[in-house]
Amino acid sequence: GSVIVIPRGAWHAYAECHDLELVNCLLSPQMLGRELAWLKDDTVLGSLFGLRYPRAIQEVTQVDIGKQRFKALHAPLRSLERAYERGASRLLIVGLLLQALALLKDSMDCAVLNGPGPQEHPAVRQAMILLDKSIDEAWSLARLAACLQLNPSYLVRLFRSCIGMPPMKYLAAIRAERAANLLLSSSLRIGEIGLRVGWGDPKLFSRSFRQHFGMTAGQYRKQMLASFRSGT
Repeated sequence: GSVIVIPRGAWHAYAECHDLELVNCLLSPQMLGRELAWLKDDTVLGSLFGLRYPRAIQEVTQVDIGKQRFKALHAPLRSLERAYERGASRLLIVGLLLQALALLKDSMDCAVLNGPGPQEHPAVRQAMILLDKSIDEAWSLARLAACLQLNPSYLVRLFRSCIGMPPMKYLAAIRAERAANLLLSSSLRIGEIGLRVGWGDPKLFSRSFRQHFGMTAGQYRKQMLASFRSGT
């Protein structure tokens, strides 16, 4: 009756597994940006699947939903698997996925989540919204603090306590995430993508992206697109 959710970017390994059934749902950036864009704003599911925070702070989560609810969730997941195998329409796949997500959320009690997760301070949430909506602007800690009418050092302490990193490191993380999404969901040149996420200097873009993903933007696009095409 336990569901273990491994969000994108969370480090994990399997050892001495007994009665473990693995369901690998590979959601494309296009689907996350269109049909499932609302997940990012859903407090429970967005946090559970690692969509509300950068990958650097994603953790594996265990949810105990009980055997009966697990059986109910199992059915749409298996239907989803069969739909993928036979190349069903996007509409059917999205419908089955939404059914599975609805059952998962309905069966969850936030109290059973393994770990409390990041707790947002109102000022931190406001800062995250500002950065997300204008990611391409020339942000600095001083400018962000001024927008929030806070002392810069206090804002840094708030960010560290809520999400485990300072504001400018958070900004770099979401810029890298946005760049990665554009690399896979568009045919834009790498330099244009850098401009759109606020890294107009190609050297800065290359260095910052590599720090986050361990490879250049070009390598990331080639490798990840190959993975999506092969279904791995």
